[in-house]
Amino acid sequence: MSGDAGVEIRAALAPLMRQDGGVIAAFGASKPRIYNQAPPSSARSPFPYVTLGLMHVVAEPYEGIDSGHAQWMIHVWSRPDPRTTDAAAAIAA
Repeated sequence: MSGDAGVEIRAALAPLMRQDGGVIAAFGASKPRIYNQAPPSSARSPFPYVTLGLMHVVAEPYEGIDSGHAQWMIHVWSRPDPRTTDAAAAIAA
């Protein structure tokens, strides 16, 4: 699995999360706020929102197949609110 695959995965993940019914319900918004990096403090997004953190891609070639795995840090930012747990659970699903 090449670094390019990691870029492709990152580009695809946010739109998929924004369309997921569980994520939409947990965030209480028709378009959940999901960012590649935290918005600058001058443009801070209303809570809750998600930032896609560091991604670590490990190549594991197997019998000539370009394969591997990726580990990803996903952050859910919110104020104390019962919906926070729902939002985190929806993202994890």
